[in-house]
Amino acid sequence: MASGDLIGVVRVSTRLTAAPTVAVKELEQRLGGLIATRLDVNLNSLGASHLPPPSLDAYREYSRGLQYFRRDEYDDALRAFINARRADSTFFLPLVWAWYAAGNAYHFRMQDSLIAASRKLRDRLSPLDRYAFDAHASTNAEEERVATAAAARIAPGSNWSFMLGSIELSHLHAKAAIKALSTVDRAHGWARGWSGVDLTLMAALHLVGDYAAELAIADEAIARADTDGINTSRQGLEAGRVRALAGIGDTAALHAGIARLISISGRDASDIWEIEDTDMTLLYHGWRREADAVAKYAQREARKLAEKDDLRPERALVAEQAYLRWDLPVARSLAERSLAIDSLQRTFSDPDVSRILAVIAAIENRPAAVERQIAFARMATQDSGYPSYISARDSARQVIWNKHNRHLQGPTYTQACVAAVRGDAVTAANRLRDAIEKGMARPFAVLMDPCFRPIRKSQEYRALFAE
Repeated sequence: MASGDLIGVVRVSTRLTAAPTVAVKELEQRLGGLIATRLDVNLNSLGASHLPPPSLDAYREYSRGLQYFRRDEYDDALRAFINARRADSTFFLPLVWAWYAAGNAYHFRMQDSLIAASRKLRDRLSPLDRYAFDAHASTNAEEERVATAAAARIAPGSNWSFMLGSIELSHLHAKAAIKALSTVDRAHGWARGWSGVDLTLMAALHLVGDYAAELAIADEAIARADTDGINTSRQGLEAGRVRALAGIGDTAALHAGIARLISISGRDASDIWEIEDTDMTLLYHGWRREADAVAKYAQREARKLAEKDDLRPERALVAEQAYLRWDLPVARSLAERSLAIDSLQRTFSDPDVSRILAVIAAIENRPAAVERQIAFARMATQDSGYPSYISARDSARQVIWNKHNRHLQGPTYTQACVAAVRGDAVTAANRLRDAIEKGMARPFAVLMDPCFRPIRKSQEYRALFAE
């Protein structure tokens, strides 16, 4: 380099005397890859300076994969990452991102296969790559957290800082999450153009009550999305912006923010549940009329899925909305209807409906009904078996899904809700702690679920949020 600084060392496997043409070609690839990765802010922000330089062809495929990933085009990203790995078997980083892409595209069997194939490579990996593997191959939440934290220490500001922040937030350690996420440069490098870091940081800020900072993050992220012409993340960011405004309490600004959100059309079910978190947040902060407007918008978006022959999100959504408003007769009717339709159609709906019915049964002092719904939640989240009406194909799909997504609606969380409405703060807090340790990933629900109203002032419940 002109500065005289050494930016790295390359090694070639072919001896110059044995095959000069091949050796020179390999050297060109390695030098090209070294220069490209060291000058590429995207790879440097991912910790590439701590990794062996790839070949130039592998670098190009990997960069292409990152571009696809930012646009939520996960199948294309997966192909590009695998191509990068094939181009250079010493370049492990694309394999890590292939895990992410496979998971986000719901190709969980492929994700498992990629991780299993990586196991034999572990002892030959760089320290950063080794921690990356350990995090994904972990068998429990604590192993995952330790490996992720170690990777984040080696490469601060990388995707590992984001992963660490997400883990800390799922454990309700909002301040620790903010610390980890704040190391990520969201305006440059790998994180630009992808809203995941912004939304996770916003959620952590909301939990600590820093709504002004949350709003600033949302505005910055929306401005970047507009500059870059990225529309896929706009709905989620606008929903997050409304949550910040709900906390701030500026009525005019909140109404304007909701109008902006409602003007946007989403793409899939994940967008709908992002909106539903906003509905829950508005209700928690006392904005019932505004929440109702957002709820109607969510229903409208869910009906678009119904037009694509997927009625399940809408059925679960309307039941959840009634539950959040503590309109329990309506919530019960809608939840029971959803389960009945599932039985007739031999399909699998959102296991959230069993939690709703268990809470209502607990309030009505029907312990046998409570236990039936907890048993269903256990089946629905792969703790044991499946309802007899679930088809083999749907059952297999749901087994894979639940293995990789530890649901809020699992039996442990349901037990916490049941204990809370019974006024048993000790049991509720213990069950919540168990659910959190298992990796429950919706901190808004722990704070805002109406079932916890009877225990919100208790020492046991408040201790969950202490760090």
